[in-house]
Amino acid sequence: MRNDKKEEYRQELVKSFHQQFAENQNNHQSAFIQLLSIILTVIIGFGLAFLNFGGTSTDIDFKLELFEFTTAFTIAEGILTLGFCLVVSYAYGFRRDQFVNAIIREKAGITEDSTKQSWKIFPTNYNPQTSFTKKQNEKKKLLFIWWMPDFHAIFAIAFMFLQLIIMITYILKSYIANLLFANSQIDWFSLSIFVFGVIFFLISIVTLNRYFKKLKNLYTQKTSP
Repeated sequence: MRNDKKEEYRQELVKSFHQQFAENQNNHQSAFIQLLSIILTVIIGFGLAFLNFGGTSTDIDFKLELFEFTTAFTIAEGILTLGFCLVVSYAYGFRRDQFVNAIIREKAGITEDSTKQSWKIFPTNYNPQTSFTKKQNEKKKLLFIWWMPDFHAIFAIAFMFLQLIIMITYILKSYIANLLFANSQIDWFSLSIFVFGVIFFLISIVTLNRYFKKLKNLYTQKTSP
């Protein structure tokens, strides 16, 4: 009797996890709005700083000095790094839960590997471990982003691309204004803040590599039958 209750509880737990995973897949709309808001905030904020630095602004009251422009750059990089890390974390969580569901389906006998022809519902590529191994063996890879679902990969690329664009824009703008890099008297305080912005970008790369290795270790672990 006790074993029957334990088995019933186990089946209910597996069922609830599978249902929760399906519900989480439908939350992309809210995540899309949140991530897009981060991107738009950075574009508008840094764009205003860009227009009002180096004598391009027609309004004297809104002209920015090098320190203020550098601060805007570092804040923008920090926000983009936060958004990028969130996307990578979401992508890892999705793949992890997807892997657990693949194990549940395999044990339930409803995959292509099932012995019953009528229960071969889910194709082999529904197992993220199989897809991961296949993609890893392919030559064409986009850094470590290829393991992510398309939804997360698009935003990850967008965040990293913006980080690079903002960094290049800052360097060119400061150089044209004959400040920071071309001036004989370097503003070391602004330069130190700029370094923080570069560190934020490096944090994005380290985070991406960390979650890639974490997922790879997850897939290489042996699961009990």
